Amino acid sequence: ILNNLVEHKKIPVIPVYLDSPLAIKAVEIYKKHKENYNRQALEELKHDNDIFSFPGLYYAESREESKAINNSKNPKIILAGSGMCTGGRIPYHLRAYLPDRSSRLVLVAYQVGGSLGRKLLEGEKKVFINDTYVDVKAKVQVANSFSSHGDFKELLDWAKAITKPKPKQFFVVHGELESNKIMADYLEMKMKIRATIPEYGKFYEI
Repeated sequence: ILNNLVEHKKIPVIPVYLDSPLAIKAVEIYKKHKENYNRQALEELKHDNDIFSFPGLYYAESREESKAINNSKNPKIILAGSGMCTGGRIPYHLRAYLPDRSSRLVLVAYQVGGSLGRKLLEGEKKVFINDTYVDVKAKVQVANSFSSHGDFKELLDWAKAITKPKPKQFFVVHGELESNKIMADYLEMKMKIRATIPEYGKFYEI
């Protein structure tokens, strides 16, 4: 996507750093299994023989390479895990760039309540990162379209596809309580299947 934005002159040509050892390893796996690519990726391959590389893209595999990113004062894009901004290499970059008004943080995954990512999303102006308080002057945005989780419709399609045998009960987990209630109500009213939102510390017999 970033490559396409550059090619169509939607953004300037600036360095892009993939700063996540796990993501880099995942890219290597994707490169080896073109037989599993979707239609969009196969179309891209017709005019680009390596869709995981483009001019200006750098892989920061080692810790030293990661730290060296911030030595460059030029504009740049850093792609770093983890999703909640609590682990991996992202806290190091947040400490460096959150106090900078010219920086922008784009959150591309769900931010669970109480996490650093959620606090930034909710507009906190001072956050605690690695034993120190950091002022938040950078602009914080969210891009939900990159989420790897199924949305409401996708989850329902998945549930409806289970027919032999038809489930007797669903446990609705991994989401905001309000969203879970909507999902559970829909499963019970529309699909006539009992749906439970598990309570912490409670036992359920299956």
